Amino acid sequence: MGFQRNWTSGSYFFISRLQRELRELEAQREDQEARIATLEQRYLATQREATGTLDRLSRAQSELITREIELKQAKDHANHLVSELETVQNELAIVKVNTMQQNEKVNTPTTTSTLMHTAMENGGENETISNDEKTIKHDKSSHLINDNNSNNNNPNVTVVDELRVQLSTAEERIKDMEVEMNEIQSELQRARQREQLNEDHSSRLTATVDKLLLESNERLQTHLREKMAALEEKNQLHTELDRLRRLLETSQTERDRALADMERLRRSSATTTPTALALQGTD
Repeated sequence: MGFQRNWTSGSYFFISRLQRELRELEAQREDQEARIATLEQRYLATQREATGTLDRLSRAQSELITREIELKQAKDHANHLVSELETVQNELAIVKVNTMQQNEKVNTPTTTSTLMHTAMENGGENETISNDEKTIKHDKSSHLINDNNSNNNNPNVTVVDELRVQLSTAEERIKDMEVEMNEIQSELQRARQREQLNEDHSSRLTATVDKLLLESNERLQTHLREKMAALEEKNQLHTELDRLRRLLETSQTERDRALADMERLRRSSATTTPTALALQGTD
């Protein structure tokens, strides 16, 4: 009986220890799940931030492409203005050359008439007056030609000035667009750097989450195996306890039966003894 009580108390103690270990493992599992949930939230936040960075990067790339197209168009327009300016300058140079040639042609007869007038010092008044009139007519015609050429050249000068103004405006626009494009490229570079940092951070978080999930899974598997082994051992203990209880009941039954037999024999012996004594006295 003492052995049975000791064995039963030892079994209960072992079961209590297993239950305490199970509670500790359950607390560890809950802590791991909480850590995993926190890391998953951080991972989702990082993913959202990476998505926002990608959107900003895409918008910056689209804007950069648009600015590059506008810059190319502005450069083409500036090149076209330069070509027009060169054409007008060439035409203006041709007009100047023609004007100089016409002036030389007009001045040549005037010089000849002046020399003839100087050589004919003893000529008559009519001839002198005639030569003076010719000189005045030539001067007037030369002046008219110069005025006409000047009037003809004014539109060309105006066109050249307009082209120069347009060219200057186009150059300023190109400079502004180049500055803006450089700013966009800098922003694009910063966005790419942020994207790389987010990818690295996301990779580290993913690796950490995977590692924790693997460790948690391994712990859960170990916990499950230990729990199954503990349950199996508990079942074995209950089976052994039931067997011992049946043995105890059997032993108690046999003891009770033996005690009853002993009591019956004792009573039988007590009854038999006076009878035997009486028989001996008679003899």
